[in-house]
Amino acid sequence: AGGGGGGGGGGGWLPDCGAVRRWRTQMWVTLQLDITVGYVDRFAVPLSAMFGYPFCHSAKMATLLMRRHSLEGVGTDLAHGAVIRIGALVVSLAAALCAYALCDSYVDWLNAAGGAAAAARGGGVVRLVATRMVFGASWVTANLILSFFAGILVDAADAMILLYCIDRDHKTVSRNGEELHEVLASMQASLSPPPPP
Repeated sequence: AGGGGGGGGGGGWLPDCGAVRRWRTQMWVTLQLDITVGYVDRFAVPLSAMFGYPFCHSAKMATLLMRRHSLEGVGTDLAHGAVIRIGALVVSLAAALCAYALCDSYVDWLNAAGGAAAAARGGGVVRLVATRMVFGASWVTANLILSFFAGILVDAADAMILLYCIDRDHKTVSRNGEELHEVLASMQASLSPPPPP
């Protein structure tokens, strides 16, 4: 009965999906690809940009630097990025609400200046369309601009973590980097696992 003998029903040649999933998970964990992919996302591009290394070499170097200095927890911590990006979202929403209120009061002023004839010609529809369009356009614009600057802040923080690791590798402190070293050393101490008993 064809198919390579795996369990009846027309797809006997296919491997057991659970076994494939377990094998893939085991390989993923064994090779520590989850950590490496996280560093590629955040640290390979800044390292490549700062020193001109090829991208794959930068990914490997970033992973080794973070592991060597026990900063894997800092590397996988996404809290600072989330706080900055959520802050940008909230500020852009506040800017859009202010634009909505200004547009609403401006439409009121136009209707009041035009008298009863302006209100009879559809002042409510104009208000509805104008205020919603202004709200949407201002929210999209403010969100794009603030998200861009939030991304720059997150990338700058990641670059500072990389520079800290490089300084630790060379056993030096960059000029004006003492405060950064103190802050990151305290983060490193709080994130490192306790020594074995």
